[in-house]
Amino acid sequence: MLRTVLLLDGSEAMNSSSDYLPSYLLALRRPVMQFISEYLDSTPLASLGAVVMRDSISRRLCSCTANASEIVEKLERDYFLYGGSGATSLENGLRMTLSELVDLQKLVEKRSSADASSSASRRRQPQAVRLHVLLVTASVTLIDPTDVFRVINTFRKFNIQIDVITFHGAVHVYDMCARQTGGQLYCPLRFDHLLRILHQLAVNGGYKEDVDHGGHCPRLGYTLRLAQNGVGAAAEYGEKSRASRKSSPQGNNHHGAEEGDQAAMVPIGFPILLERPLKGVTSSPSTDTYLACPQCHFIQTAIPSTCSLCKLLLCNVGMIFSTFVAHNHLVPPFRRLHEQQQLLSSEAAGSSVETLPSKTAVVLDEKASNEEEEEAKEGGMERKVVGVRGSILCHLCAEVVGQSGGEGWMCEACSSVRCDTCHVFVMETLGLCPCCVALQ
Repeated sequence: MLRTVLLLDGSEAMNSSSDYLPSYLLALRRPVMQFISEYLDSTPLASLGAVVMRDSISRRLCSCTANASEIVEKLERDYFLYGGSGATSLENGLRMTLSELVDLQKLVEKRSSADASSSASRRRQPQAVRLHVLLVTASVTLIDPTDVFRVINTFRKFNIQIDVITFHGAVHVYDMCARQTGGQLYCPLRFDHLLRILHQLAVNGGYKEDVDHGGHCPRLGYTLRLAQNGVGAAAEYGEKSRASRKSSPQGNNHHGAEEGDQAAMVPIGFPILLERPLKGVTSSPSTDTYLACPQCHFIQTAIPSTCSLCKLLLCNVGMIFSTFVAHNHLVPPFRRLHEQQQLLSSEAAGSSVETLPSKTAVVLDEKASNEEEEEAKEGGMERKVVGVRGSILCHLCAEVVGQSGGEGWMCEACSSVRCDTCHVFVMETLGLCPCCVALQ
């Protein structure tokens, strides 16, 4: 489960137009809106909040929620329309962000109960939530009441990663924020560079690519492994991991291994429908339908969201399935089509309609009309293509591959052909090959 807070600079420095027009604040509007949309669409197990620093104080714009429209509305009214004023207090902003990410009252209660117990298992709590802060600022001077580095050290103890985007190069305090918490310091050189930075942070959620293991791993914190069969499997897995750590001579070298190896279950709720009869309607029975939290029956206005009363994460089955597809790379291997195009040019001369071993429907009749359609039945699936001499057609949009300058792609599992536009759509949106699904 991901929880991120946008810590935004709302000082007078954001009104400057030295590098970005019309100002830093207005130039940041489009990238931030794109970041909100991509981040919340990446997984239903993500929530986003916003805190602004202006006039030497900090203000909470929006608590952590999964409702994108609520965050956008608050930012439009209270941040971009308001403008920048005063100075920046990084310490106040970090303290407000910490109170938003961590429930300090519950933490004190848990620590007191753990200290009273002599059992080591009660002191070890699995990390089911990954906390992240994205600081966007243009200030080079800060007004802090006390030592800001003590607050940064507190973030490090809570395993909260801070990524910093600054428009004025490397400032020492921002560099220490990112370095001590395992984050990164970004300095966008131009507007498109800023878009790429926020896109990377939104899609990866602050993760970096691990070349050795071929996947994503957190730069700081714990690696979460979920159990396969509910709570019973979680407890059994935890016992096995503790036994393996005792037998392994290198088990003590991994920081937080006793917490990361335990399985953790993330509570998720599916909204229920509540019906209420309309008052004053006697002619025909009619009711109003509401979405409600399954735990406290609090009325909800949008899904996905976080219940305001019991803080339960609400989503639906479709969102969980799309998240599983998007983050597990279920698209079969693929390769470019230029090798197949060379094979077609040598073997396809003189034939009107040829079915290639790659299951690609190619129409070679020059006299055939472009509006004439022919059905090619391959493997029980009908494909309708429009004839163009010597051309390979995309199996998804039926357009000529390479018409827009690309080479095209071929799925190695079903040998279907995709143009560059459809390939990007399959890889970034669908997460599955439609032809492979149709052939199953």
